[in-house]
This record gives sequence, structure tokens and C-alpha cells, in this order.
Amino acid sequence: MKEVVQKALAQLLSSDPILGDLHADMTHQEVCGLLEVEAGRSMLVQVRKADGATWDLRVPRDARLHQLKAALKTHVTLHMHRCGLKRALSWRSMWRRHWLVLSDGTKLTDDNATLSSLGVKHKCTLSFVKRNRDKCFNR
Repeated sequence: MKEVVQKALAQLLSSDPILGDLHADMTHQEVCGLLEVEAGRSMLVQVRKADGATWDLRVPRDARLHQLKAALKTHVTLHMHRCGLKRALSWRSMWRRHWLVLSDGTKLTDDNATLSSLGVKHKCTLSFVKRNRDKCFNR
């Protein structure tokens, strides 16, 4: 029964000109996020991967950087689940080794700062940059 409903929903969504870009397996949270963006209460932020592809995230206008990171984690986990990938990412390791950076090169370092104070705006593009760490050798 569930498969029949999903196939019918997928067919309806693909044939509709307005809803054609929606995934048939969307969650309630994703639908609410889209409605918030359309109402102007949220902003759309793109995160560029190393291969050039982007992830579109929807976050509240008054969100903080740690909320953006949580939204990214949720989005990537859901994407991997939909693609059938069983591999888990270590987000703790990811944030230890990479910065999120604005297109002008500004590193987003303060997790408690609001996105607007960091310069992140609606339809802004962020990318990952490896952190440079000083290595301490104890001899």
C-alpha cells in the first residue's frame, strides 16, 4: 500500500509544473522549510561540495551557525538514506578538519554567532575549506 501511494505521489509531483522539483519522499520538516522560505521567514543557503555539487539548506533568518551545521547534517543524512548509502559520516571529525567559508573567503568560526552577523544572506553560497593546524611536537 505504501509503495502504491509513493508511486502515485511521485507521478503527481513530476507532472505538476510548480511542484515538479519536490522529492516524492519529502518529510514534514522539509515541506515546512519550503513554506517558511516562500513566506520570507527563512533563507536558502547553498553549501558547495568539493565536486561542485551543492546542497540547498533552509534555515530561519535569525539562525546561528550551529543551527546551520545541524541542518546540513540532517540534509546530508537524509540524502544518503535516499540514495541507499549505509556509510555514516563523523561530523565531529568533519568540523574539526574543515571550515565553512563564504564566497569572499570569510571563515565562519563562531558557532554561537548569528548567520546575519557573519555575513550569510538569502541565497548565499558557502563552501568547505580545510583547516590549517599548527602541529605541536612534544619531545
